[in-house]
Amino acid sequence: MLEDAIEALIEIGAAFAVANSLRDGQLTKHSTIPALDTIFPGQPRRQQATAAFLEVWNAELGDTNSSTIARLVECIANLHVRERQQGDLSRLVWTGPEAPGSYPRSSRQIVREIIIGARKEIWLAAYWIAGHRDGEGIVGDVIELLADATTRGLDVALALDGNPKPSGETNFDVLRALWPTGAKYPRLYTWSEALNEPHLKLHAKALVADRADALVTSANLTMHALERSMELGVRLKGRLAQEIASQLDSLVNSKILSAVVF
Repeated sequence: MLEDAIEALIEIGAAFAVANSLRDGQLTKHSTIPALDTIFPGQPRRQQATAAFLEVWNAELGDTNSSTIARLVECIANLHVRERQQGDLSRLVWTGPEAPGSYPRSSRQIVREIIIGARKEIWLAAYWIAGHRDGEGIVGDVIELLADATTRGLDVALALDGNPKPSGETNFDVLRALWPTGAKYPRLYTWSEALNEPHLKLHAKALVADRADALVTSANLTMHALERSMELGVRLKGRLAQEIASQLDSLVNSKILSAVVF
């Protein structure tokens, strides 16, 4: 199949060279092995892969001209480049037991890294922030980093579930108790509709810095979730991080998320 032949060219790094040779006329669908030796001197793998590609081209798309085939090869090669770039921008984030041979980054480590690395803004959505009454360890270090970001002049926004916990506290009560004295407060939001229906929750858990670096995770902001429980997340950079921040902005702008006075 032609796509398999092009895939072989991509794997050995010859796809763009083949496309250029087709475009400038050095390579045609009738090129022989001696001609390929001239185009790729001393590169037998490229010669063989190109010969196989020409054979499939003649068999499947023999009436298609060189410029069209060159563009086809380029398009497929560019798609592969983009896929690999996107793959490089995604990383597994994990809390819990470590499987043999697997070395993912930890949830707490990534949360801290994203907050410390932020330069302009931070968006955080969270369902549960652990406080003193939760009996499982507070997340004071994360709160301190957020407070430090506001002190550094960053625009920090938090969207938190506003429903009371079994202790009677809300996330906002916990945040107020943990927030360093004198530090500027962040912008705070909640989903007001969830306060009136028992089964609705602001359950999203995401952290975005500068619309470029994001963590989407099952982990709450609790000691167990960041260190001991089995939690799975993905770190994303680039377009998807921007989309997450834009989604949160849209919820604020449309009043679905309402401001909370701290």
